[in-house]
Amino acid sequence: MSGMSTRGSVRAPLLALVLAVPGAAFAQPDEAELRVFRDTAERYTSRMREFHADVSHIVDVTESEERERIESTFGAAVSRNQEEGSTLRRVSIAKIEAFLQRYPDTQYAADMKFRLAD
Repeated sequence: MSGMSTRGSVRAPLLALVLAVPGAAFAQPDEAELRVFRDTAERYTSRMREFHADVSHIVDVTESEERERIESTFGAAVSRNQEEGSTLRRVSIAKIEAFLQRYPDTQYAADMKFRLAD
């Protein structure tokens, strides 16, 4: 019930305002006003496109600089780890192959062949 009284108290001033304002205030804008509004809207849209392009460029440049910084800082370590990983992979393959040659009928042969294939 309190919601109803609040709505009623808001509606009354709005209704009074609508009735008090002359009909000319709600008339269609003239062509000059429309042209000014459209020109303003086009300038705004154009400027927003420029702003978006500027922001995109700044983000791209910043990202590129950050990637270069990270690469220069961690590039050598990543390369070393990749080389170590390749070496460990080759050693593991050689050990699994040697195990299968030595114990071809072991209960673990299927698992070792799967790991070798992987």
